[in-house]
Amino acid sequence: METQQKTAGRPAGKVERKRIELPGGDAWVPLYSTFSEATGINAKTLQRMRRRLPTAMIAGVLYVKDAAGREALANPTKRGRRR
Repeated sequence: METQQKTAGRPAGKVERKRIELPGGDAWVPLYSTFSEATGINAKTLQRMRRRLPTAMIAGVLYVKDAAGREALANPTKRGRRR
């Protein structure tokens, strides 16, 4: 009978990140996977507009507040000053 040896490092495959529920009814959701799929916005576009969104880095994953992030996307942005 052969036994397989364990290999070092992280197991292959993508790990699904979980929502973090907040007491007020809102939730922290992963920005580039869950929030991107829910809003239909490309991850690269979300990376550019990250300054407008309420984000936090938790355990190496960028999370956004779901309701507050959607509200920030719905509000018009202030255009930059032109010459």
